[in-house]
Amino acid sequence: MTNDDVVDHDRFECSEWYNDWCQPQGLYHGTAVVLAKGDGVMTQFGVTRSKRAGAMPSDKMVMLQQLVPHFQRAIRFHQELSTSRAGVTTALDGLDRLMTAACVTDRAGRVLFANPSAEQSLAVGDGLRRGRGGSLLAVTNLLTEQLQGLIGGAARTSGLVEAHAGGVLTLPRKNGRSLIALVSPLCGEAAKLSFPTFATLVLVRDPDSMVTPDREILRAMYGVTRAEAAIATALASGKASGMRSMLLPARGKTGSELLWMPHRR
Repeated sequence: MTNDDVVDHDRFECSEWYNDWCQPQGLYHGTAVVLAKGDGVMTQFGVTRSKRAGAMPSDKMVMLQQLVPHFQRAIRFHQELSTSRAGVTTALDGLDRLMTAACVTDRAGRVLFANPSAEQSLAVGDGLRRGRGGSLLAVTNLLTEQLQGLIGGAARTSGLVEAHAGGVLTLPRKNGRSLIALVSPLCGEAAKLSFPTFATLVLVRDPDSMVTPDREILRAMYGVTRAEAAIATALASGKASGMRSMLLPARGKTGSELLWMPHRR
């Protein structure tokens, strides 16, 4: 599409577009094509020439028409890649919000991603730590071999080499009860997180770490007040002293039979 296709020369030269932009830049003849349009976004490609150079010659118009399909494919690829990256970002944000330690490793057990809970646990290094090469290490060589075996098997499942569901391994530590590691292959939609084909998810649960429910989530799910949500989170943390008077309303709204407090005589 050119200037001449949409407006005559006199009207064009009286327009604000011509007087405010084109004329100061020494531009006059424009040729444009719409490459993509949808969801309120339009992508155009345009070539503007000076009045002295004249309108785009017919041979150049043919060349532009030949280039258009390539431009359109490039735009579609960019859009699909952007969508994929947005999905990856959303998925990793979800892992970041987990209270449970979560790591993504390659088939050698090297950590590719660790959420904040995992980074904190690995930094302490009690029961599970990160070695010099970035691999996950347990407290003994035998446990490390067992962990690497689970990771390797799960990774081969991710790469569709064999079927191995991973597994669960208890990891003793010096302070506190043993950690519990769950190893699982990254398959299906989870395998699209821009990690290598052979990747695994390792979830590490600390039985001594109390997971406190988010108060705002409790309010949204059960319609409790701020005070009642505070009580529920306190109860989940084992802090029940002096809260009997407000316990029954929270119990009624959540429908939980576990929200109870023994009567002290």
